Amino acid sequence: MADFYTEKVFIYNRLSTKLRLWIIGVSAIIFLCPLHLSAQSIVDKLDKVSRSCINGYALNNKGVPVDTTRGFFISADGLAITTASLFSKGDTVIFTDEKDRPLQLNRIVACHKYGNLALIQLRNPRTREIEFIQPSRKPFESLNEILAFTHNADADRGLGYGNIGTVVRIMFLGRCANISIKAGAASECAPIVNSSGDFIGLYYFNGSKSKAMLLPVSMITDDHWTSVNQSWTAFKSNPLRNRLTNTLYAQALINQGIGNWLESARQYTTLLRIIPDDAMIHGLRALTRFNYGNNVGGREDFTYSLNLDPKGYYPYYARAHFHLLAKDRNKALEDFFQAVDANPNFADTFLEIGRIQVVYGDVKRAFASFTYALETDSLLAEAWYERGRLYVQHSSNQDKALEDLSRAARLNPALDGVYTLIGNIKFSRQDYLEAILDFDKAINQNGTDVHALMNRGMAYFNTGLKDKACADWEKAGKHGHLQAFKLLSRHCSELRKNTFSRSE
Repeated sequence: MADFYTEKVFIYNRLSTKLRLWIIGVSAIIFLCPLHLSAQSIVDKLDKVSRSCINGYALNNKGVPVDTTRGFFISADGLAITTASLFSKGDTVIFTDEKDRPLQLNRIVACHKYGNLALIQLRNPRTREIEFIQPSRKPFESLNEILAFTHNADADRGLGYGNIGTVVRIMFLGRCANISIKAGAASECAPIVNSSGDFIGLYYFNGSKSKAMLLPVSMITDDHWTSVNQSWTAFKSNPLRNRLTNTLYAQALINQGIGNWLESARQYTTLLRIIPDDAMIHGLRALTRFNYGNNVGGREDFTYSLNLDPKGYYPYYARAHFHLLAKDRNKALEDFFQAVDANPNFADTFLEIGRIQVVYGDVKRAFASFTYALETDSLLAEAWYERGRLYVQHSSNQDKALEDLSRAARLNPALDGVYTLIGNIKFSRQDYLEAILDFDKAINQNGTDVHALMNRGMAYFNTGLKDKACADWEKAGKHGHLQAFKLLSRHCSELRKNTFSRSE
């Protein structure tokens, strides 16, 4: 690996001009102000992440590598995170530090049920000091620039540079995102940092789509870990080894979350050959099957899931979605409440209950359902969005509405119509320039959003930009908004005449 100074320069050169200017500014402040000498620069943070990284290799009985992965230390006593699937292959597992020096594997501490992660303990025989990183407390921001500390053989000098794209909420994994980093499976579990150098996510390679994803750092401390606490020699004989270390659960959940329904169903089917008695997998496959039209298979799955676990929450959650597809909201609501009785801490259930209550006009209960969902999962963007819409429609407290909708937009800017609603609130406050910026975002996401086009036109008109207003109303009219023609006739006919005469 290149020495740290060369690596710093390489990282620095790959950053955008804006970020480089920011680094220069921070360095100047630290240099000129002795009181700030203890502050960490971005480069220092990047160095720390680099030194915390590890490589993992699984070898067969002939010493040939059959799998390669990445990882990182999370504590000074040698606790580290890596991929669990590394331990499903081969006879020998080897770990090295960032300079390819050997590390000793003491034990496998725990495995994440859904995320293909393992918590292990390593020992550095040369020194007592182990550099480690801690997750950022703030959720990652969409469209932010990021760096992944990828495997040396998998990306340019062991660094992947890119941006956060579409935010995707993955069941049991949390708030994930598509990213533009180009690396492969060998870099899985590489730490990802944002433009401030904060550790915000883990690299995941979705082989079925050949795309990269960011998994949230919250997985490191969630409650989906299964205790193992065995040496590698003992773990090789563990009868649950295949269950604990397969990557199919993560693959199926991610494909389900991004709408790759058929591939997700196939992966759940393969997973059931390994774990045939898991009611949750049958429930998850039921939901996936419903989404690509296999209602018969889906009904078989949730029925079998209920037989396996009559008190489980997910079979009822899956069956409720079947009723929603059949437009039977009453039965769906009954099953969602059954799911709540079985598990009152599953935020998605309250989100769905609230949506049905909105349709029935039960605003107070819907508000309570969305609020409880947010108390359970504060990163549930859809719940912020739905509660914000209730504020807009049924309350005079526009500050609360703007707060909820802005939170939703930060967590997931791709939510349909969220920027239109934010722009409407700012427009009603006569903050036209700010409203125009939000309508711009809405229209960039959906060029046929007639409400955003109409209201951006009004905002343009109120700021004196009559030609832009008329252009927006004309687009809205082409997309079927009848009020647009009235505005065009009233305010834009003279402008059209002048434009026509100039062209002559």
